[in-house]
Amino acid sequence: MSSPVSRRIRSRRGAPSARRDRAVAGRRAARQLVAAVTALAAAAGLAGCTTPTAPQTEDGTLAVRVAAGLELPQAVLDRFHDETGVTVTVDDSATADELSQQVHDADTDLVIGVNTASGADLSGGAGLVSYVSPRAGDGAGDFALDGGDRLTALSYDVVCVAADDAALAARGETAPTSLTEALDRSAELVAPDPAAADAGRALLAMADHAAADQTALDAALDRLDQAVLTDTAEEATARWAAADAATPLVAASAPALLADSGLAPVVAGTTSLVTGSCVEVVDYAGIVARSPHVNEARKLIDLLLADDVQGELATAWHRLPVQRAATVPETSAPILDDYARLDSSADLGVLAARMPTLVDAWRARD
Repeated sequence: MSSPVSRRIRSRRGAPSARRDRAVAGRRAARQLVAAVTALAAAAGLAGCTTPTAPQTEDGTLAVRVAAGLELPQAVLDRFHDETGVTVTVDDSATADELSQQVHDADTDLVIGVNTASGADLSGGAGLVSYVSPRAGDGAGDFALDGGDRLTALSYDVVCVAADDAALAARGETAPTSLTEALDRSAELVAPDPAAADAGRALLAMADHAAADQTALDAALDRLDQAVLTDTAEEATARWAAADAATPLVAASAPALLADSGLAPVVAGTTSLVTGSCVEVVDYAGIVARSPHVNEARKLIDLLLADDVQGELATAWHRLPVQRAATVPETSAPILDDYARLDSSADLGVLAARMPTLVDAWRARD
């Protein structure tokens, strides 16, 4: 069985977080406005305001750079070729971090996989072509960044603190009841290093959002620094799932974690997500201004926002689709059903501009 994305919208509207501050409330309102403007622009045929800086041609291939781990399904590439006659070449050798740092200078046509936890300032989209897909009003526009007509949301991750309830019970303990409590128990927490991985930076952003002032943030970072930090998300989840793990708490991608049949706590059904410990990390696509194939890049973005393709990407990428009518992998449905409880109310769309400062401050602690 699959779950419609609209369940995410209902869960939030039905039980909004009391901790959502005015900045985040304003951010949601801004996203709703973007979605409305998107729909009007599409209806008026104005959805493609572009500023390419290179002469355009229909010859050659469409060069796409995709963040490592976000492989474009071959069936999608074949469908695009059948519908447009355009051949796509894919380079997936760069991480999301590297793409985010290079997005304005990439020697390519289209970049896919830059995200709000990258540590790069994505606001403004300098070096990218303005484009609002006619399909963005069906959900993708809800995730637009400020001034964000140059980055199109394609999918989103949900980073949470997860607990192995069986391992905790064996220690005579229960799961934390909040993000703050999870950080207070940092000796039991394994997380990717915020200097190196998206999940770690998402945790850093949630700690920043929860802190009342700089003193509270410094204290939270001190506690996070005492956690077991790994270089990659895969290392973190492997340590968490080990039979003799001393770290029954992990900061990780919830969709990827719950879909991993190789993790014992997931298979045993003893995995839970900590209240108020989740945040969305959105993956974006951007058309490079120096591309000679802007029109072809637009067409690929449009295809990637088709409801059926969104479902394919969600499964392949262990993500959630941005389009409301797309289907969600069954293993991810519990995240959406319970998101009102899980939501930290930290919005990386709001925090994206602050992320480079946070990451620099974290690295300066070494």
